[in-house]
Amino acid sequence: MKILMLVISSVLLLMSGSSFAVTVRGASSCGAWILHRNALRQIEQSAQIGLNDNAFDHLAALRDEVADEQWILGYLSGIVSATGKDSLKQTDGNSIVFWIDNYCSQNPINKLYDAGDELIRTLNNRTVGR
Repeated sequence: MKILMLVISSVLLLMSGSSFAVTVRGASSCGAWILHRNALRQIEQSAQIGLNDNAFDHLAALRDEVADEQWILGYLSGIVSATGKDSLKQTDGNSIVFWIDNYCSQNPINKLYDAGDELIRTLNNRTVGR
């Protein structure tokens, strides 16, 4: 009987559409996003004018930038998968990264997942308005 009650309460909970608090792992801040992206640009510009040819610095900056980009794309894909709503359908990776750049420039103390959540809200509102 206890198992049946547990199953019924679990099903009712899942059907209720309630919001759940979750812990997001691996997200850096928007400030770190901007710092990583700017560091790579500065290294690339220095190399172009011959001031810096340190491949290690370049690879470290590139690693940080790619990790951030892959994290946010994975996070967004997880939201789409969990909700079953393909909010990213009319986007591509470059436009997502550009949008996150703008958001994080304006909100450097927010977390990267805040940027992702806001992007999903924006895309969902855009598709509803059509």
